[in-house]
Amino acid sequence: MTIIDLIKLIKPIPELYIRKHSIFCFEAFVNGWHYRDTKEDVKASVLYTEFYEWLRKKYKINNTMGWANILYYKFETEERALDEFFVLFNTFYKEKYKTSLW
Repeated sequence: MTIIDLIKLIKPIPELYIRKHSIFCFEAFVNGWHYRDTKEDVKASVLYTEFYEWLRKKYKINNTMGWANILYYKFETEERALDEFFVLFNTFYKEKYKTSLW
């Protein structure tokens, strides 16, 4: 399973995988999943590097806050930040890879 597969799996009902509907619970879950296998690093760059840089550019963020913190800062609640993550990640993915995730 790739990080993209994991995100697609979680999107319909995040609460099946994370404690509460929160960008930070989601981030912790994805980080734990990612760090279980160091061979996943290259494939995970789509989230940890490419999406992160896309968000920084989109919202003109010049500091080092991570992707989850950027979304929380922008959308003000953990719940809304998670909802918007799925929208924005799909938008980013369509722009970069010319295909929709869902």
